[in-house]
Amino acid sequence: MRTGVALSGLIGVGKSTVEALLRERLQLRTPNTLVTRPVESGELSSYVHLSHEEFLRRARAKEIALPLQFAGTWYGYEAADWREAIASGGRGWLFNVRPYLGLILGSLMSDMRLFWLEVPEDVRLVRLRGRRAERDRNAVRAAKDREDLVYRELYDFIISSEDAEACVERIQAHL
Repeated sequence: MRTGVALSGLIGVGKSTVEALLRERLQLRTPNTLVTRPVESGELSSYVHLSHEEFLRRARAKEIALPLQFAGTWYGYEAADWREAIASGGRGWLFNVRPYLGLILGSLMSDMRLFWLEVPEDVRLVRLRGRRAERDRNAVRAAKDREDLVYRELYDFIISSEDAEACVERIQAHL
């Protein structure tokens, strides 16, 4: 593949669903995401739980790229994955990231395309209410989402993800 894909958007817009379809259809690589919160059943297989102590140890040892805390949970990526992705210019990689991190990807990887996914707000709220995870209704996460909207206009493409299949087709048309 000539390009890479970075997906972003607010919580509940379907990024993980679109990511799974793109991985399956385009055989894109995804970095392991290291998290200090428990990984829920049904979550992406690329999520790896680490204890808080193990996460900090690995981050200090430079084994974790871009460690960041979001709503009380540490997130980061396997540094080896990031080195490979950067060396390739992003070609053949798929990232599902917070909005600012997507912009970092675009600046570091010349062949990375940035896609902002969105759905009507009423649809997003219904999706969030349907989730088991209390973390997605957390007020801190909701406030961060409102702050992250400022980055939307810097993305290469803004695409509706209300219909995941149609969203994937539109993304593929831009690759």
